[in-house]
Amino acid sequence: MVTVRKLDRVSAAMLSLLVAESQREGFRFIRRLLHDYEEGTNRFDQLGECLVGAFASDGQLIAIAGLNTDPYCDATRSIGCAVFTCLGRIGVKAQAH
Repeated sequence: MVTVRKLDRVSAAMLSLLVAESQREGFRFIRRLLHDYEEGTNRFDQLGECLVGAFASDGQLIAIAGLNTDPYCDATRSIGCAVFTCLGRIGVKAQAH
C-alpha cells in the first residue's frame, strides 16, 4: 500500500535515494528541490503551496512532488514529480494531469 502525505520538511537523508535515482535517469530537479529547500529559497510554505511524498508500506519515500505559486500570475504550478523507476513494475507511477 502506498500512502501520500504532506511533508512539513525534507532532508538530504530523506531524499538521498530519490536524488540518486533521478540523477541516474538524467534528471536534476530532485537535487535542485533539496538544494533550494536547504538554502531557504523554496520551502513550499507560501499560501497555496505544498510538498507531498508517497511512502511505501515500509515507510520508504518512493515519490515526491511540489506545488508552488507562480510569481507571474495568480496560479499554482507543479515543480515536478519523481518516482523510483523500479516501482513502475508494481504499478506505482507518476501521472501528469
